Amino acid sequence: MAEPAVLLGNETVVEAKYNYSSVEVSWLFSAIAIGSIVGTFFAVKFTHSHGLRKVFTTFGFITATATVLTPLAADSGYAWLIVTRLCQGFSFAITFPVMGVITSHWSPLTQSGTFLTVLNCCFQTGPLFTMPISGFFCTSSFGWTAVYYAHALCTYLAFVVFYCFYRDQPSQHGCVSEAELAAIREGKSEGHGEKQPIPFRAILSSLPIWGVWMSYFGCMVGVNLFIQFGPTYLNKVLNYDLQNTGLAGATPYIISAVLKVLAGPVSDYATCVSQKVRVVIFTLVSQGVPTACLLTLAFLPDGAHTAGFLCYLVAITAFGMTPLSSIKSGQLVASQHAHFVMAVSAFLNSLIVLLLPTMVTSLAPENTSGQPAEWTKTPPQPQQRVFAVKESEVNLTARLDMGHLQ
Repeated sequence: MAEPAVLLGNETVVEAKYNYSSVEVSWLFSAIAIGSIVGTFFAVKFTHSHGLRKVFTTFGFITATATVLTPLAADSGYAWLIVTRLCQGFSFAITFPVMGVITSHWSPLTQSGTFLTVLNCCFQTGPLFTMPISGFFCTSSFGWTAVYYAHALCTYLAFVVFYCFYRDQPSQHGCVSEAELAAIREGKSEGHGEKQPIPFRAILSSLPIWGVWMSYFGCMVGVNLFIQFGPTYLNKVLNYDLQNTGLAGATPYIISAVLKVLAGPVSDYATCVSQKVRVVIFTLVSQGVPTACLLTLAFLPDGAHTAGFLCYLVAITAFGMTPLSSIKSGQLVASQHAHFVMAVSAFLNSLIVLLLPTMVTSLAPENTSGQPAEWTKTPPQPQQRVFAVKESEVNLTARLDMGHLQ
C-alpha cells in the first residue's frame, strides 16, 4: 500500500496509501448521503423539540470532530474512514432545516427571499473556501492532512460564534428592539414561532409542496453533478492542473454568490408582478439555463475547452438562483413548518448524492471525455450526454409543475 490520499471532488490528488477501487471511492461519497438520510429524521425531531441553537451547534461539533479525525481514520483503515464520512453526512442533514427555521423566525415576510439567498450562500462560500485551500495544501509541504485540520478548526470556531450570538426567537435576543420585533412579526399569525404540531397530512397532500419537491429534485440532480464531478471535469476533460482546478472550480461559486445576494432583494421587492410570477421566473432561470448548458456540454467536441468552461461557469451561476425558486416557494407555502419541507428536500438531495456517484462510476470509470456508455451498446460518446438528457427531463417536469403553484 502507498501513502495517505485525499480527494479533490472525486479525484485523488496525492499518492494513495490505500489503493481504493472505483467502487470504494463511490462508497466514500455515498456514505455522506446515507448519513444525511439518517440525520434528516433526527434533525427534524430535535430541532422541533429542543430548538435550533443547541441542535445546530451539536451537529456542527459532530462534523468538526469527524473532520479532524479523518486523517487518523484514513491511517486506521477504510472502515474507519467510512465512519467519519457517515458522521459528516449525518451533521449535514440539518443544513436545509436551518434555512427554513431561521427564515421563518427571523425574517419579515417581505424579506424572505433576501434571507434565503444569504443563508444559501453557504453552498457557494463552502466550495469557494475549500477548493483553493485544498489545492494549496495538497501541493505544498503542509500535506493533505492540513486540509482537514484547517477546516475542522474553522468549523469549531464558526459554531462557537453561532452559539454565542444566535437565539431561537427574536424576542429572546437582547439586541432586537421592539420596532424590529414588530417588523419581523408583521403579517404572521399569532402563534407563529411557537412550538406547534407539524401537520404532516396537510403538507403531504399539498400539490404546491409536491411541486416544490419536484423542482428541487430536478435542480439538485444538476447541482450535485457539478459539485461532485466538477473538479474531475476540469482536470480530466478540460486538462486543468490540480492548482488551477481549485481556482477554476471556485470562480463560478464567487459569481453565483454575488448574483444570488443581488437577486434576493429583486425577488422580494419587484412588486410589478405577483409573488407567484417571481417564483416561476426564478425557477426558469435556475433550471432552464443550467439545462441548456448541460445539453451544450454534451455535444461539445473534444478540445473546446473555453466553451466547456463557460458552460460550466454559467450553469453553476444559474443554479445559485435556486433559493429564490423552489426553496422560497416552500418557505412561503409552509410558513412556520418550512423546516419539515426543507428536511424532505434534504432527504431528496441525499438520495441523489447516494445514487449519482455509482451511476457516474459505472458509466465512466476512468473519468475521460470519451467513455463508452456500455448499457446503450452504442459507439463511445461523451459521458455528459447521459446526464444532460436526464437533467432536461427532470427540470422540464419540475418547471411545468411549478407553474401550477398557487
